[in-house]
Amino acid sequence: MSAPDTAPTEPPQAVLMQMSMGYAVPFLLRAAAQLCLADHLADGPRTPEELAAATSSNAPSLYRLLRTLAGVGIFSEDETRRFSLTPLAEPLRSNVPGSVRTSILSITSDLFTSPWSNLQYAVQTG
Repeated sequence: MSAPDTAPTEPPQAVLMQMSMGYAVPFLLRAAAQLCLADHLADGPRTPEELAAATSSNAPSLYRLLRTLAGVGIFSEDETRRFSLTPLAEPLRSNVPGSVRTSILSITSDLFTSPWSNLQYAVQTG
């Protein structure tokens, strides 16, 4: 018995472009972990300006980061531009059981990511 056809409904170009951006989410998570955003949101919703002051960040840039992370379900934004944790963000907190913050910082570090930039060379030269 053959498997049912599960071909994507999007054009191949769109699928490939989405695949090529797959590296972006780990680096968004890395920035959130570096800034301890989940820790700063543990006590409740905060505005980008409040978070920027707490993290020594540029508020408009931080707002874009938060919006993007909200778009992938890490944080949520309310109608007053306040961000809060989602269940997916809880393990980004530093001192909670099951925290993955330091793991994310490790696997998104240069030690793990820079070898991928030399993949073509490795394939060509063995």
